[in-house]
Amino acid sequence: MVVRGTGPGGASDIASDEDDAVIRVVLEAFKPLGDIIGTVFVDRNRNGLFDKVLDTPVHRARVVLAGGVLP
Repeated sequence: MVVRGTGPGGASDIASDEDDAVIRVVLEAFKPLGDIIGTVFVDRNRNGLFDKVLDTPVHRARVVLAGGVLP
């Protein structure tokens, strides 16, 4: 890292330093807590179940939850 600055009267200050760091990442902290799998559809007969004959699937739908977005 090199730091340069200009002081009063145009004097130039330069500082230089090197450092090493080790980072340990706990991958379990980034795994999903669960999955939601299903079909988004227009429930034409309002029975809460997907009926291929009556209901219309909504392709490429996104479900937005309070904690984020599911693609």
